[in-house]
Amino acid sequence: MFGHSIVAAQAFLARYHGDGTILADKRIMSLIPILTVEPKAVNARTLYLMRTPQTQSRLEERLLLTRLAMNARPLPREQAIRNAAADLDVGLLCIQRSRVAQRKRVEETGTFRPSFAVRGYLCFGKR
Repeated sequence: MFGHSIVAAQAFLARYHGDGTILADKRIMSLIPILTVEPKAVNARTLYLMRTPQTQSRLEERLLLTRLAMNARPLPREQAIRNAAADLDVGLLCIQRSRVAQRKRVEETGTFRPSFAVRGYLCFGKR
């Protein structure tokens, strides 16, 4: 499974040419800082995230987007996703293609547009 994740992370980075942060499942986000210095992952390591000096609202936004990326129920509301994605400058959001409700929630925000598909993931870029 780790091999699939690293190949997927490399594929995301090869196709993403923006400078905003990347939001994906935890396996992918944990690999981003190993593969590159920029762009950053929204939440590469939750333990580090909790210990990094930042405002409480910024921490909560990162965790909210992580719940979305991990398909944790209930999914965050559209407005909360829009606000957090804007505040954290999310430029790329990748979710597993098979997660229909999660994909629908992302599309409902109006913040992202389909950008590319790779290795079983559908990636959305910032509008």
